[in-house]
Parts: sequence; C-alpha cells; structure tokens
Amino acid sequence: MLTFLSLKYRIVASAFTVLTLFAASSTAQTGSWSVPSSGYVFDSIARNVRPVSGFVGSAVLGAPVATGIDWASIAPDRKSSLVEMNGSLFWIPDLSASATSQALDRVPLARQALWSADASQVVILSNGGQLDWVNNFGADPVPLSTWNLGSASRIRRGADGQVRAGSTPEKAVWSLLAADSAADQVMLSFSSGESSQLWLASSTAPPVRIQFAGTPVAAAFTPDAGGVFVADAAGHRVVEIQNLRTSPLPETVISSALYVNDPSALAVSSDGNRLFVADKTDDVIRVFDLTAAQASSVSPELELATSTVPESLTAFAQDRYLMNAGNAGARTGDPLYFLDTGVSVRVAFVPRGE
Repeated sequence: MLTFLSLKYRIVASAFTVLTLFAASSTAQTGSWSVPSSGYVFDSIARNVRPVSGFVGSAVLGAPVATGIDWASIAPDRKSSLVEMNGSLFWIPDLSASATSQALDRVPLARQALWSADASQVVILSNGGQLDWVNNFGADPVPLSTWNLGSASRIRRGADGQVRAGSTPEKAVWSLLAADSAADQVMLSFSSGESSQLWLASSTAPPVRIQFAGTPVAAAFTPDAGGVFVADAAGHRVVEIQNLRTSPLPETVISSALYVNDPSALAVSSDGNRLFVADKTDDVIRVFDLTAAQASSVSPELELATSTVPESLTAFAQDRYLMNAGNAGARTGDPLYFLDTGVSVRVAFVPRGE
C-alpha cells in the first residue's frame, strides 16, 4: 500500500517576497545563506554563458565566457556544460577555459538535458524524439544507452537559439519532466492533441507508460529516488508515485484548485521534508510540509512571490534552483531568479547587467 502524505497548515506568508541580492563565493564563507553560489548560467537572450560570482549581498553576472551559443545545459558541478553551436553538440569541461571543448558527434542535438548530481552523467532528449544517456564526463564522455521514443515531434531552432513558433506539431510532443539524482531514471510526458501520458524510462529499462489520469506537467524525484511527485495541471493536484518499477500507483498528496492553480515546476528539499510547487499564473512558489500528519488541510506553510512567471526550476547546486534557466519570457535586462530550498527558504535575484 502506498503511503498517503497529508499536509498540515502551519503558516501562510501571503505575498512573502525576499528579493534581496545574495551570493557566495566558491571559498568557505560564513553567513546564514549562500545562494546563488559561484557558477555559470546560460543567457539565451544574448546567446552566451556568463559566470555568477561575488559575496553575500553583491552577486553579479560577469562577462561572457562563451558566445554564439544556441542552447546550453550547465552541469551541477557549476563549471562544465553541454552547448550547441553551429548545429553541433559540444562538451566544455571547464567554462573558465571555454576554448577547450569536445564534440559529441555520436549524440544528437538536444532539446532538454538533465544531469546527475555529481555531473558524471546526463540524459538527453533529442530534437528527434530520442533518449540518450552519456556518462564518464569526468574523463572522456561516452554514450551509454539510447531509446527511441517513436512519434516524437521535431523541434526547430532559429538563429537566436529559440524554438520557432508553430514548429512543434500538436500531435506528438515528448518532454523530460525529471531525473533522479543519478540521472538514471527519468519521468517523461507525452502529449498528442488533448491526450497526455506519463512515462518512465532508465538507462537499462525501456520506456513504459505509467497509469495516470490527468495532465502531467512537472515532476520531482524524492531524495532516495524511491518515489516521484508529479503535478497534474488538469486535476489541480500533486500526486506521489512509489514502487515505480513494480506496481506504480499515484496517490494524491495535494488537491486544491487554489494552491495548485497552474503548476509549472516542482522541487523537493534534500531532506525530503518540503515540496515546492511553482504556479505560473499566480507568480508564486508554494512550500508544503510533507512531514505534517493532518489530512484535513492542504495549505502551504509558505508562499514565495517570484516577481516573474516561474516557468521552470533547474538544479544549480544542492538546494539551489535557477528559475527559468531558458530565460522563458525574459526581456533584456531582467534579473535571474534563484530558489533556495534549504534551511533558509528564499527567492533571490542576480541582475543581468550589461
């Protein structure tokens, strides 16, 4: 029997916003909060990769270290990256020396990529609807396994690196929703017209459909990878699925048209005690206590106003997420926003600058 995780109301801080500028250097620092840590981000507006650096209270984006980038996925080691340039996929082992790169000729162009926590492995969803696992990034990256997803749509990018409007056929769209910490198991959604499906795959097991009544739009694995949370946009709910490889069955943990209005992204704290639900209509991230035992309430313990539409949450470091890593809806000059899911639950921004 699956465990039902009920949620207990503790305190709702409506329109609670922390948009002070915080950061930390890569060396040891004292202080109650250190987000974002030094690292790199992909600026799809300017098509470059830029460093995030500074001390608490003075984080800035530095000068570009790589330009002319059509797409990039920064590894969680905060120094290496997959990039697409001129129709080819490359691995840059050290962005501080970005002139040194390695072409990944046997890996197709990526639409999405999710990394393992130690940055040794990545799973890639290609433009042509193929799942590729690539590992050994500490030395010489090699393809590990591949699954063809069949009727996936082909995405076309323009010169600015953005997906062109109308380039995605409505009848067949695959999306990577989440990967576990090893980037081995992945959850995917498949939409065809008005129909949506939930799928599970791994580097050693082919994709299988998970019975799911609803529209899966976001997911997050539990820290031990024994289960996964999935947001259902149609049902205004979040479910947990355990026993993924044996008898997976979704169990609702949050059901609320108010608090799960228009979910777009999920994150789980590293201790497994908190669930973060981004809502792109309300421009808020709601924080739910997964340890509470009162089944009669599903109220969040916190609401973090984001001052931007939270389209996605991408792992930046442990307990740190970059909102809208692809700069969804961003304009030139808009800051970058980070979510801290650790002890100090906050949202912070880093100015984009010139």
